[in-house]
Amino acid sequence: MNKQRFTETMVLAVAVLGTGMVYLDQTAVNVALPALQTSLNATIGDLQWIVDIYILVLAVLLLIGGVLGDRYG
Repeated sequence: MNKQRFTETMVLAVAVLGTGMVYLDQTAVNVALPALQTSLNATIGDLQWIVDIYILVLAVLLLIGGVLGDRYG
């Protein structure tokens, strides 16, 4: 395997692992919702706000990460 092919394979592997971590992290938030509801005495609407804010922050951080990746390589 030449160096360019190896680099392309590694980039693909890192992208797949990153996507997998996003899915795993979202699952962790969903698993934590019952505990959050109990400890915060939250309603279903409150929990939906928690999930929405989590997704919004994740989207913003993904955009920032993309810009930094483009800028610094």
